[in-house]
Amino acid sequence: MPTEPNDTKFKPAVKSPAQDPDNYNVDALEKRLKLIQLQRLEREEALLAEADKALIQSRQAGIDSVKMKMANEAAKQRGCSHLKENGRTHLAGQKDHSGIINLICQGCQKHFKGDQIPAGLFPTGDGAVGGPH
Repeated sequence: MPTEPNDTKFKPAVKSPAQDPDNYNVDALEKRLKLIQLQRLEREEALLAEADKALIQSRQAGIDSVKMKMANEAAKQRGCSHLKENGRTHLAGQKDHSGIINLICQGCQKHFKGDQIPAGLFPTGDGAVGGPH
């Protein structure tokens, strides 16, 4: 059993500031506590900044995806003749309660309303355009 203070196996019990407040520098402990709190805040701010950056990048990727989809859809609609292979119109739709005719191309999904319907593409025949009469 070690009894000598110079003995390498001898280790005195370390007391906490709560157990022995007279042997601790309170100012040094407060500075250390503030430093630890500051470091923790800096880490949290860095994590929040990274999360914000990831969110912004994700939203921008979504915006870019929608823009690309819209551009592809517009290009498809510009290149569509709105005619079937047999030469008949690819437009179908109905008249609303106001009497306005709404047609959609079944090939490219372009919407035509009222006087926007191109000449020669209006559906003909009985029941070609549904809706109230």
